[in-house]
Amino acid sequence: MKRLDIILITFYITISIVIGFTLIWGPASAAEFIEVKVDNEVYGRYTVPMNEPMEITLDKLGHNIVVIDGYQVYIKEADCPDQLCVRRGAIEKTGTMLVCLPNKVTVEIIGKRDDGVDILSY
Repeated sequence: MKRLDIILITFYITISIVIGFTLIWGPASAAEFIEVKVDNEVYGRYTVPMNEPMEITLDKLGHNIVVIDGYQVYIKEADCPDQLCVRRGAIEKTGTMLVCLPNKVTVEIIGKRDDGVDILSY
């Protein structure tokens, strides 16, 4: 292999890695608001991004503390026995959800709708 071949291969591999990271961990700029539901009833809708972290305390069916920070949202504290919702960590991509089943709490990031065709079937 010549020196130019090695440079071109290195360049293409680097570009592929950068594009891959951008697609997987890219910014969540399409998010518009975060919807918090308790017992399948909307508790609140919060516009993102938040300039300062905001804590939402939910005490209807159990104790949960939801934190919204910028485009990220996570459950900081819960009194459910398994703590899966707390261990899930922060989410920031449109369409992702946090769920605390024992306390019937759901947190969803909702963004702009893309009404384009996703798949066709005949």
